[in-house]
Amino acid sequence: MANEKDDAKKREEGRAVALKNIESGLWDYALPKLITFENFGHFSEAAKRKYLEIIKGVPSKDVYEQIFLPQLASENGAVTSPYIQNASATNLQQSFAMLKVDDVVNYFGSKKSIAENYAGKYIADLDEEVAGEIIGRAMNYGINKKVVELAGDESKMNVAGLEKLVCEEPKEEKK
Repeated sequence: MANEKDDAKKREEGRAVALKNIESGLWDYALPKLITFENFGHFSEAAKRKYLEIIKGVPSKDVYEQIFLPQLASENGAVTSPYIQNASATNLQQSFAMLKVDDVVNYFGSKKSIAENYAGKYIADLDEEVAGEIIGRAMNYGINKKVVELAGDESKMNVAGLEKLVCEEPKEEKK
């Protein structure tokens, strides 16, 4: 009985970390891996720019502990861009596997009721095919959210570029 309580507690702790991961900056570290030219065309360049921008800064404590520290502590110790991108993408996939179906439905923003046979169940406990499809859809949803964000950033850059090219700067009023 104590083992069951310990296991349930560990699962809930893992679930809490996983929920935090899918809302974290891991997406930005995984962008070039997830948003490729083959799948998203010119947005792959925007994804690379965003990645290069974020990689110049200091990672959050959570990202450092999950992505950088394990590699730095290994024999190899090389923290390369491919490693960061792959580890971030893998971490996100594994995080979705640690969630409950309810969590993923909420992540999608769906207001529909969950079927009784899925309510309250961990994705890792589902049939492998169903679990894989849920994780795949969740990853695609997260990727699409990032593409929309990148599109907004590109639109702002286009507006700023046009304004710089053809607009006047506002004149300062004399006091």
